[in-house]
Amino acid sequence: MTTRIEFLRNKYYAAETSLAEEQELRALLRESEGYEEDKMLFGLLEAGLSAEPDQLTYPKSRKSITLNFQWLGWAAALVVMVGSLWMYRGYVVQQREEAAFREVMQALSIVQGNLERGRDQLDPLKELRYLNTPQELFDLDQ
Repeated sequence: MTTRIEFLRNKYYAAETSLAEEQELRALLRESEGYEEDKMLFGLLEAGLSAEPDQLTYPKSRKSITLNFQWLGWAAALVVMVGSLWMYRGYVVQQREEAAFREVMQALSIVQGNLERGRDQLDPLKELRYLNTPQELFDLDQ
């Protein structure tokens, strides 16, 4: 009997026993003397298995970090809103730059028109450069 208990114990601790062999080992341990540690182990296991779930106490689990998906939705909405405002601001700045460019081009075209009119008014003076002396201009010799 002792050899059978030793054989079954070694097999049990190597995790190679079947359910029938485990039941046989429990029965042999109840009938035999000694093996107090094994009896206590199987006694605790049987007490734990026969206890009702109300009486079992489980260790407290650690608090795990969880994401609250409701806040994640709010954060995503905020990111979309900030991105939209940033893009709109860029659009407004671009529109202002284009308006300023058009105003500058309009002012430059007015200046160019005035310069052309001034140059046209100077055309009669171009004839003066061909005259050699002021006497020819005013015809003073007559």
